[in-house]
Amino acid sequence: EAAAHSFRLLDSQAGAIHPDLFDKASGFGRVWPVTADQIDSLRRSILRASTGGGFGGPERRRRFKNAFGLHDGDWQEVWGAWRPDGQQARKVGPGGFGAATEGAPQPSFRVYVYDPDEHAALRRLSRGAAFCKHNQWGMEVALHDWFLFCPCRTDNPDEADFFFVPHYTSCLINHADTFKGCDTKQLCLPTTELFEQVLQDSHHFKRKDGGADHIFVWGSGMAADGPFASWRRWVPNAIFLMTETELWNPFNEVDVPSFTPHKDILVPGRINVEDIVSLRK
Repeated sequence: EAAAHSFRLLDSQAGAIHPDLFDKASGFGRVWPVTADQIDSLRRSILRASTGGGFGGPERRRRFKNAFGLHDGDWQEVWGAWRPDGQQARKVGPGGFGAATEGAPQPSFRVYVYDPDEHAALRRLSRGAAFCKHNQWGMEVALHDWFLFCPCRTDNPDEADFFFVPHYTSCLINHADTFKGCDTKQLCLPTTELFEQVLQDSHHFKRKDGGADHIFVWGSGMAADGPFASWRRWVPNAIFLMTETELWNPFNEVDVPSFTPHKDILVPGRINVEDIVSLRK
């Protein structure tokens, strides 16, 4: 809790500028002894340690609520809603279940979250969480955060039901200087190659299944096509969480939307408190 509290100040300062500009200003860690990647890594570590719930214990630092203020009572309702029989979620036993500890409501599934610290290509796709979470494409960051602190997260890929691939490409491509030659007017080759590299290097991805157990978030009108132009060859069966489902007009070479109703999920885009208040006026 103390680490999360202290980190919020650093996170708010680092989020004021694009991660590339942050690194230039800090002399890539030589002027101010920290880089954007290191801040991102620390953020993920704190979120992983903030699952909360259960009976606690000597290694359970946050014993009641997680990083977003959710407690076992909230998760009981969440996991209960996933049960078609209407029964309450069972309690986790001594062996644990994913990130959920003994006594917590047992999650309905387990999700392995790809770690950018283990994939150089993924680090480039998920830079600047503090910066990207504040804009309209921040749902890509928010859902990454959610899976990191969720009791449903597992660090054992062998027991995972799903695999979450984090990235903030809606934010990074919309800031056209991030990837050379890329903006929202054309398919982005650099990010496409990075996605392909992540999946090619992964021990958990099965191309023959079309990525049916993999989850991606696409937070802008570019959908999957703009950042990952070859997704139909690599992950045609993956689950997409999307904020916009229509065709993106600037992509003349794309005539079929990324959104597939039988497998994908429509989620709201990020709206900050100021926008919500103004909409009520």
